[in-house]
Amino acid sequence: MIQKVSATLNQDAMSLITKLSPSYISNHLAHLPEVAAEFSAVKKQQLKRLKQRFIMAALVVVSGLGLFMIGQLSLAFSEKSYTYISDGVIKEGEPLMLFSQYRMDELGETADQQRARLQGNTKRFDREYLLLHKKQARHVVKDVADGKRLFELTDTNKNQDIRNDLLSILGMMVTVVGMFGFWYVFKFKD
Repeated sequence: MIQKVSATLNQDAMSLITKLSPSYISNHLAHLPEVAAEFSAVKKQQLKRLKQRFIMAALVVVSGLGLFMIGQLSLAFSEKSYTYISDGVIKEGEPLMLFSQYRMDELGETADQQRARLQGNTKRFDREYLLLHKKQARHVVKDVADGKRLFELTDTNKNQDIRNDLLSILGMMVTVVGMFGFWYVFKFKD
């Protein structure tokens, strides 16, 4: 009968059989050896496609969860900023703590010398701020045109970075797409 139908449609019998639903083939035509062999090959190919789609959906879900966690934990964009202050330029041969309000005991500075140093520094006082998003040491030395500047950590600020929130939202969206992928794989597995 299949031969007659395939002849009228100008098709091969096997190509006609492969276009039938898999449930109809397994219920009514699986007893024929040629059909069983072809059906087995088609089933293997469908199983391979199902596995590939399942793996792809799993990768999408894992990627989405990863993006969500990166955004929530602020791993991509720091939400802390560190403020450093320098009171002036230190020339070659001068001690790094020249603008410090404290006595330089390691250099053997007396109280009178400290007062004289602080009064002498008033003309050279030129405050400069440095804002960093990665914490350095307590003191940071930067080279400038006239010498060096000693920046001292004075403040740590926590700021809300919208990019982390957007990354979390993107992660949720990608996870939902992956879940729809799982649904699609299992809904249309035949």
